[in-house]
Amino acid sequence: MLVKREVITLAVESTYNVNADPGVSDGILVEDLSFSYAESRMVERNVIKPTFGKEQSIFAGTLAQVTFTAELKGSGERGVPPEIGRALRCCGFAETVIPFSSVYYDLASEDLESCTIKLYQDGRERMLTGCRGTAEFNLTTGDTGKVSFTFTGHIPEENDRPLLLAEYHAVAPPPVINAAFRVSGFPAVISALSINLNNSIVMPPDLSAPDGFGEI
Repeated sequence: MLVKREVITLAVESTYNVNADPGVSDGILVEDLSFSYAESRMVERNVIKPTFGKEQSIFAGTLAQVTFTAELKGSGERGVPPEIGRALRCCGFAETVIPFSSVYYDLASEDLESCTIKLYQDGRERMLTGCRGTAEFNLTTGDTGKVSFTFTGHIPEENDRPLLLAEYHAVAPPPVINAAFRVSGFPAVISALSINLNNSIVMPPDLSAPDGFGEI
């Protein structure tokens, strides 16, 4: 697969773990995109028999994990959420939109949202539902601000599909310069700033779920 030919779309779910069907307008411009399996269960069969041969292990469900880094930037329009806004909402943030004015985010302690992620990798589509995650903000002088996301979700399906021609906001991110910084009123001189949410992602077992995992 060609790693430069990848697309990720993300849409907030109205109901947990129900496909929100992200489309062309739900694209996020990212870098360092990766997919992996998480919490995979393989059951070893320690049965007693007259030979030394090992019995076949049993696959008992898995979740998936998607990580990516996105630019820290707005949408270019007042009162219009940025591309990363949907991702932030599923990392424990509440979004407040003031039409034609601004969009801001604050930490939420209730009504936590989840999302559906579609990952297109050079002709292969992977879909994750019920995703929740964590994020880390990194700002380094002379660079652009970045947000690194890690999402964990259920895997309902995987198919061969052509790449989606997703739409992205045309605005470019501002450089990390000329940014006032204070600590308790003290104008500290720093070269970089990192803020990690450190969300604890819990994956409870559920024997009635198709993959053996309940709500993340």
